Amino acid sequence: MSEQPNILKDMDDEAIKWQKCAICGEQKQRVVRQPGRPDFALCYHCRSAFFLEDGGKMQMLYGNISEKYPQVRKFALKQWHTYFEIRAIASQENPEADNTDLPTELKDTSG
Repeated sequence: MSEQPNILKDMDDEAIKWQKCAICGEQKQRVVRQPGRPDFALCYHCRSAFFLEDGGKMQMLYGNISEKYPQVRKFALKQWHTYFEIRAIASQENPEADNTDLPTELKDTSG
């Protein structure tokens, strides 16, 4: 069994601010800080929240994903995945979302 990633303690406000939400595709994320706990990012559009991995592949660990996204919840909730893995599943579930940040090979073109 592979080793669990460590959670990044301090997130970069600017990096999170400009990144699209992996779940809904909106650019409405902010870093939340709580004394004695690692930072997490919260999307003000869909209310999804995640921690980042410290080093490595910069995987994400979601602690909250809206019930409006059942496939993404099943895939990503409380499991480590990369941004693009999560975006690929979310874009299939929410085809109206802006997915221009996804590499072509991950976009669902079956529609």
